[in-house]
Amino acid sequence: MKRIIMLFMLAIPIVSTASTNGCHKLVQQLAGLTEVGGSAVGAHATPGRFYTLSLDFLSQGAEPDFQQLLGSTNPVVRLMGVYCLVNTRTNMSEVRLPASVFVDTNKVFYASGGCFVMRKTVSEIAQEFVRDPKCLDPLQRKQ
Repeated sequence: MKRIIMLFMLAIPIVSTASTNGCHKLVQQLAGLTEVGGSAVGAHATPGRFYTLSLDFLSQGAEPDFQQLLGSTNPVVRLMGVYCLVNTRTNMSEVRLPASVFVDTNKVFYASGGCFVMRKTVSEIAQEFVRDPKCLDPLQRKQ
């Protein structure tokens, strides 16, 4: 029994490190983006890069990783933190977001779906994510 407990205790840092390392590579890819795009963007309705990376973040990351994204100097990275946090909770009252997110006036290109691209503030997009966590994927919204 002691061996099982010891193996479990040794495995916890490995899982945590793997999550952080995987997210670090994703953050590097995310940092080059200037647009927050949804699952069906443009004339061909193809998934935006932000959306496809969000699927990777959600499958590889954990809440501490997403909280860390909120502290980035890059507005697209901060928005990924918000998006992942609101999509990991079923109860929005459990989501902990800093007040700074809701007063952030940095602007990014935003294409939640379709061909329409606009410039919105981080605050405006974050509020939309909180109101409708599935706003980037209309198919999931209808389920």
